[in-house]
Amino acid sequence: MSHDDAADVIQEVFASVAKAIGRFDPSAKGRFRGWPWTITRNKVRNHYRRRSPFEARGGDTAIALLVQLPESWDDDNSEVTRDDVRALYHRARKLIRADFEPQT
Repeated sequence: MSHDDAADVIQEVFASVAKAIGRFDPSAKGRFRGWPWTITRNKVRNHYRRRSPFEARGGDTAIALLVQLPESWDDDNSEVTRDDVRALYHRARKLIRADFEPQT
């Protein structure tokens, strides 16, 4: 897991603990430290479930590939149609939808 992803998971864990701390029952079986551990384990699992096997990577190579793209999809010499671009957009949106809140 990347440093940024780990920071996101930690933030989710703290938010979950803060939200549910009033319902924590110290007399229940187990120790307090087991409770945040369970939340953390579940948040990490959720993180990996949401990830796409086609996760984007940045860097110089990605920039070099982007520079090669045509500036306009309206170019008559392009074999890519507007429908192709639209389909790609909808697929990308579907793949990342789970990473965002509905209002976003």
